[in-house]
Amino acid sequence: MIWKKHLPIAKPMKNFHGETILLPNIEQHFPELEALQWHRQNIFQA
Repeated sequence: MIWKKHLPIAKPMKNFHGETILLPNIEQHFPELEALQWHRQNIFQA
């Protein structure tokens, strides 16, 4: 993946399981629930 070249300290999302995430200070910038659901169904499959 290209982004790994730019972020050598990045770790896979599954490594964050159980950790608290920080949301943006402005609710308008929160992720859309539909986008999160899509990612759960299509990307973060176990």
